[in-house]
Amino acid sequence: MIYLMCDELSRKSAYLEHIYEIDREVFHDLNANVQSAKELGEFDETRFIGLLTTDPLALPVLEAVLLSAVWNEPMLGNIPNFVLNFVLPNAQSTVVRERVDEHFHAIDLLRSPSAPFNRTMTLRLENTQMPALSPAASGRLVLLNPVGDAISKLTGVLEQCSHEQLLSGDTEDRPFAAFPITVTTRAFPSAYAYNVTLSANTHELRDEDADCLRLAAAELLRYVPDAARTLSDAIDDLACHPRAYRMSLPERWVILVRRFVRHFLLTSESARDTFDRISGEAERLHKEDELRRAETIDCGVAFLLDPERYKDAISPRPKTLEQLEKTVSFPYTSHGVPMLVYNTAQFERLLQRAGVGSELVPDVVQALKERSIFERENIKINTDGTSRRYYAIPAKMFKNSVIPAIPAGQEEDNDV
Repeated sequence: MIYLMCDELSRKSAYLEHIYEIDREVFHDLNANVQSAKELGEFDETRFIGLLTTDPLALPVLEAVLLSAVWNEPMLGNIPNFVLNFVLPNAQSTVVRERVDEHFHAIDLLRSPSAPFNRTMTLRLENTQMPALSPAASGRLVLLNPVGDAISKLTGVLEQCSHEQLLSGDTEDRPFAAFPITVTTRAFPSAYAYNVTLSANTHELRDEDADCLRLAAAELLRYVPDAARTLSDAIDDLACHPRAYRMSLPERWVILVRRFVRHFLLTSESARDTFDRISGEAERLHKEDELRRAETIDCGVAFLLDPERYKDAISPRPKTLEQLEKTVSFPYTSHGVPMLVYNTAQFERLLQRAGVGSELVPDVVQALKERSIFERENIKINTDGTSRRYYAIPAKMFKNSVIPAIPAGQEEDNDV
């Protein structure tokens, strides 16, 4: 709210005589915060390596602040359209969320020193809001907390941008004014996000740990122009071979950031060797998580395309709302096209048979849309005078293009 108000005020007459330049203010704030952090003492890379060993969240938040700092640098010619997504164990993970906030507050040297809040700026995106950031957030560290359908809207914006152009050039062409960092309960597709999975026992940040992280951020942010130049050159090289990196661009981008952290933050060979081991292990776990996630989504899609595996859940079209509550799926014909429609309220329970957890159900739905398996996103059917929307898969998409028969005598003419 504060940043939105500042953005509004910047358009008022109070700023007409003295133009308010956001980039200049962010630069001065960054310098002031770095100098203040330096008062904590000298950066101790041995303590820092020890913190990385015990706290898997330390490195991702440092990457986040560096990406936020370089996001609007003039020399950063191209940027990939993706988000850095921190995935909570579940919606009730209040303790984990508090610890995430503590980490971000420790390294947030991009905020105004006089900002009247005690944590990183967090914007809650409601279902009815389009995922957009105020220009006043430019150059700041901003966390996005998408709620409900706002997650789908955010993914939609990234998908649209990636289809139009994988890389954004000029600042005004970029979908977000600041580097988008999300804290959610579900992973995003790897083509649009780098997902950081958080465990239920996320490290509690002690005062000395927070000081160590803040000093590491201060040391890194002294080299923002160098980081922008390094990342820009590397991404331009990758852009020459789009087919080689298209689906793993977020991962490549984060790896480049880690190389920069290693080079500019660590001096001793032993510290760099340990850093390589820690970051390598983190990358291995990340790839395993992404592979496991992709395999589970594929299993869910394959399960739905073989209705013989769940033919006991296929019943005649419900005639009453009471019957509808118990119905999982039923045959239907729309404009001469035979299909199987699915009660959205029971869809999660059906996918559990394929080993798909509730957190991945939206991803299975997204995969069905992207692979053009759904007849359309939703199909509207009237039941007992009430219109409801359902998922629908045409029979031609199924294995052998056949919908299992329902018990004789229970069929009805559903053509509309």
